Amino acid sequence: MEETMVIKNMETVEVFDRIAVWYDFINKIMSLGMDRVWRKKASELLDNSGSIRVLDLACGTGEQILSLFSSKLNIISVNGIDTSEKMLTQARKRINSAGLNQIVFLEKGDARELRFKDDFFDAVTMSFGLSSIPNYQEVINEAWRVLKADCPLIILDLANPQACRFRRMYTFYVRHIASFAGGFITGAPDAYLNLRSDLEKLPDIEKLSSQMKCAGFQKLSIQPLSSGAAMLIKGKKRNR
Repeated sequence: MEETMVIKNMETVEVFDRIAVWYDFINKIMSLGMDRVWRKKASELLDNSGSIRVLDLACGTGEQILSLFSSKLNIISVNGIDTSEKMLTQARKRINSAGLNQIVFLEKGDARELRFKDDFFDAVTMSFGLSSIPNYQEVINEAWRVLKADCPLIILDLANPQACRFRRMYTFYVRHIASFAGGFITGAPDAYLNLRSDLEKLPDIEKLSSQMKCAGFQKLSIQPLSSGAAMLIKGKKRNR
């Protein structure tokens, strides 16, 4: 089982390496142009009452990190972690262009095995990363470990819309139209077939909530976005 998970993770990294240059553009196609709006809503869930140190998991090209700085937050620093070096290359370009390279630190790493010490961050964010991780209970456990007490984990991800008619339309769009467009534009159709397979395994909201509670998060709030096409889940770390 462990060997299978390692192989799956390597395949996922290769997929994101291949589409890194096009990733942000394709995200707009996949999300019907709503990805930036959703990321802004995720950023607005952070506490702006004081200075904060943030960890962004599966940071990709840095879109969520840039969204954090567009909000009225007093950010001391942001650490971004991703398994794809080519995605991080794109992120570094964007962070440097924004003049944030003195307080944003990007590195290759696994969200399931973080190098940071316990009780270190004031917030942990993760956007559109769960579907590509074989066991996200491990990610949630690590997020709990590195967070200070009463500080939030905020997860933004795609979801299966609740309204039946819209769910059928959106599912058809993501599986067939958006994935085909992504493969055609990037010249990597097989990569988008793999991503489409991941999208068919979107996290179940009830299961994810249960896993967060099991890890030690409380005060959970769930916010559906765009008729349920995406979801925001926030939980605060409680001391065990």
